Amino acid sequence: MKRRVNFPTIGLIKVSLLVATIFFITISCDDKIVEPYVFDANFKGYLSSSMGNVVIRPDYSVWNINLELVSNKLVLNPVAVRNKKFQHAVAYEVLEGLNLLAQQNGNVWYWGQWLPSSCIYTGSSDPILLTKLANIQSMILKTNEAYFLVRDGNVWKVKFEHCKEQTFKTPEQLTELRNIVKITSALALDSSGKVYPINETESDYGGYIPCINDVVDIETSFHRSYIVKGDGSVWG
Repeated sequence: MKRRVNFPTIGLIKVSLLVATIFFITISCDDKIVEPYVFDANFKGYLSSSMGNVVIRPDYSVWNINLELVSNKLVLNPVAVRNKKFQHAVAYEVLEGLNLLAQQNGNVWYWGQWLPSSCIYTGSSDPILLTKLANIQSMILKTNEAYFLVRDGNVWKVKFEHCKEQTFKTPEQLTELRNIVKITSALALDSSGKVYPINETESDYGGYIPCINDVVDIETSFHRSYIVKGDGSVWG
């Protein structure tokens, strides 16, 4: 006669949940940035890239939080490292290995190597003074150009060749863009809620979508642009 053994299933579930909870809490604690590397909600700016994150604190210091490849998984390094090369930073942008940083005094520094590139020129690990422009509010870095939004609402542009050693460039103002409050890699939004193209005007490349007003926010990512109107509707 066979005897059936009833395992305490509910007890096992409770134990499993307890172990999972402890494991989750442990992972969460390990991934936290703890003192003295805490970043409050009032930091000046934040940027994410494929393998790293950058924070500009209220004192305009630059900090790097890196993602590390551990056992074929990307893991957040819980220690933030201060970038001692730069102080008084107001904006920072990264594009696939290229770096752009603006300081309070108007200096704009450029360095790095475009990772998908097959250029003979391997780029520079030492920052190069690319241009000088006062009162930068935000900026956009593209492969061969950079756009700068300054506090008076004007937009400026610098063209360069990423496959060549950079020299100082004089910025060019985009006179058709006035009273701008936000820029993306394809669009510019003005204070009246109108949207303008920055470079590519074809919608297939995330460019201008005409006849839309009352816009409160814009964003561009991977050749797609998104527009939020005042009524809460989203267009793309």
